[in-house]
Amino acid sequence: MLYAVPELDTADHQVLRELDTMRAALGAHLRSEPRWAIQLRRNLFAAAVRGSNAIENITISSANARALVEHAPMSAAAGDETQQAVIGYRDAMTYVQQTPS
Repeated sequence: MLYAVPELDTADHQVLRELDTMRAALGAHLRSEPRWAIQLRRNLFAAAVRGSNAIENITISSANARALVEHAPMSAAAGDETQQAVIGYRDAMTYVQQTPS
């Protein structure tokens, strides 16, 4: 072995404990998601639902896509068949996103 790891003394262990304490105190602040991130994620998901289903000639309005993503009722203008198709797409994408890699 070219290099040996030096033994830690009491001062080293104290510094490591202090760093762990600081990391724990700051962790809650650093991991918090920006307020706009949730809305951005919803808008992007709604746009993906609209775009992907448009390929199949299934169209919904932006308002209905947002309602779909938020699990709110869509307007009757969407029609039952269209609603079932986009709900299936939403559920499939949600499953894929939650499946571990």
